Amino acid sequence: FCHDAEQTLTVTAPEDSGYSGNPSPGAEVSGSIDGVSYTLRYTGEAYDSADAPTNAGDYTVSITAGGVTATDSFTIRPKPIENCDVRLDVTSFTYSGKAPELSVTAVDNGVGSYTMQQGIDYTVAQATGINTGSHKLTVTGMGNYTGSVELDYSITARDVYIIDAQIKPVTYSEAGYELEVTSLSFDGLVEGETLDYLASAQLTGTNAAGEQKVSVTVTGSNANYYIRYSVFDTTVTINKAEAS
Repeated sequence: FCHDAEQTLTVTAPEDSGYSGNPSPGAEVSGSIDGVSYTLRYTGEAYDSADAPTNAGDYTVSITAGGVTATDSFTIRPKPIENCDVRLDVTSFTYSGKAPELSVTAVDNGVGSYTMQQGIDYTVAQATGINTGSHKLTVTGMGNYTGSVELDYSITARDVYIIDAQIKPVTYSEAGYELEVTSLSFDGLVEGETLDYLASAQLTGTNAAGEQKVSVTVTGSNANYYIRYSVFDTTVTINKAEAS
């Protein structure tokens, strides 16, 4: 309080409250001192004004009259970010060999549908999910917001296509063949990556010397890739058997 003889001025800070996007209720001043005017100010970190503050933080309200100052304090608490509408703009991605670029939209519907700003109202953790499956991204409040939320996103397998299959040549045999797939080529792989696979081949053409049709069945062993068509038609060279 500020006083002069029997006259007194008292300042009472508003009650602590949560961030609402609106200025805090003003401090209450009671009493008077004849012939003496007073000034009222609110101060806090990076804040100094005659107007009541809006943003979250710890504040001091001071009243000065006749060279004497009295103070009181109050707090505007940050709002829990989980009470806001925070979401990923895209939640499903195709495997690319690296973490996807994630975009977050956050709206505080309690503050006139205010679109929150990254770096001012919240931070976004670095995305770490690379492989297929379900992953989480953490968004943490800052400034007028506190706490954190986890957002779900998924990565699905990348389609690849068999574009070539090489079969080891064989020598004609009436008993048939165990055909060996010597190599497969794929379209759609991430640059620099290879695909482990299991492959089997079955003769579908005539069992005779020459180029004959073969059906190759392929199973991939990498969950990041999906072989869109797992059966591929090619040919094998059947060489003539030497005369006995």
